[in-house]
Amino acid sequence: MAERIFSLPASVRKIRRRTALVLVGTLLLILVMHQYWLAQVIEENEMLETSISKNQEMVEMLERKIEKSEGLERELARLEGGGRERNPFEAMDPARVAGHLAERVSGLDPEGLLIKTYQVVTTRPQETHTEVTVMLNLMTSIEPLHNLLTELEGMRRFVSVTQLEVLTAPGRKGPDLQVRLHLTVLTGAQPHNNQNASAS
Repeated sequence: MAERIFSLPASVRKIRRRTALVLVGTLLLILVMHQYWLAQVIEENEMLETSISKNQEMVEMLERKIEKSEGLERELARLEGGGRERNPFEAMDPARVAGHLAERVSGLDPEGLLIKTYQVVTTRPQETHTEVTVMLNLMTSIEPLHNLLTELEGMRRFVSVTQLEVLTAPGRKGPDLQVRLHLTVLTGAQPHNNQNASAS
């Protein structure tokens, strides 16, 4: 018995071909549009990166100019001030100098520099300033004492160590050095009649 072969009508085959062509065309159009969009995105990213790079260069240039300007301002201030560092004791009377010194010393290491007493020993008025000598009695140990002397070295234009006595206190817990420190301070204030200040 012969097999019967079925074939689609010509109109159906024509419709299928058209549908396939439309589908292929649509896919090609989508692909082209995607490639175009992707190229646009890449171009915009490159432009953005270029803009960011230029802006970064501009920011760095401005930062350099600001640093240079600040340096010039500091130099101008130094020149206007005659190159002099401001004296923190300039406007203080002797009693305030003694208290300020004691607070400053104690503030360096509240546990390692224990101020027992402090007082103004002498005041010597000069033509442009007054020399105030302050005696500090304190308990400390090697490292805090070293740090204190280093701090005073940085203030040597206004404060000088004129006398230093150190005694050991063996068996004592905590600070084991008894220190008597004489500091001479330059101040612009004129001395008052009351030259002594003490704290215990």
